[in-house]
Amino acid sequence: MKQLPPGWVVTGFGPFGDVTENPSGILAQALSPDAVVLPVTYAAVDQFLADLSPTECLLMIGVDATAKEQHLELIGHNQVTGLVDVDGQARRGSIVPDAPARLGSTLVPAELATTLAEGNTRGLRLRTDPGRYLCNYALFCALARRPEIKSAFLHIPPFEVMSKSRQVRRARWIVEECHRAWYL
Repeated sequence: MKQLPPGWVVTGFGPFGDVTENPSGILAQALSPDAVVLPVTYAAVDQFLADLSPTECLLMIGVDATAKEQHLELIGHNQVTGLVDVDGQARRGSIVPDAPARLGSTLVPAELATTLAEGNTRGLRLRTDPGRYLCNYALFCALARRPEIKSAFLHIPPFEVMSKSRQVRRARWIVEECHRAWYL
């Protein structure tokens, strides 16, 4: 298996609701044997970010059951809508008081964003609205609470829509392109 570059951490999520096998956790583990698969809880995201050792890059992955392609989220919103996590906890309103309403991904370099915006990649698109549940919560918290880490969020479709092997290749390409733009 091809390893992530040094200084990279990748996360996915575990099961929730009707998603008994979360493809985001499976994809994260396919990218790295050291991937962190988080329970779908606000507390797990908070604890992970608080305990995260210094690192350079963080790619978080979550499933969007309605997606037909992968979406690289460029904006985290300082807002959650009160949806209940798997522990029965809900949060509503601002995620980080006194923080901006939106924060931009710090991992996706401008060149990659331009390539994607021009539609030169199949099966992967830019998006600026990761919803208002745990995926958005994770992205915004990473950007607001750990600004020293370059962070991004990748929403993926179910494997029935886009095969696991294709999604692994596409996610590795994202890592390689981001790494190349920042470090090579």
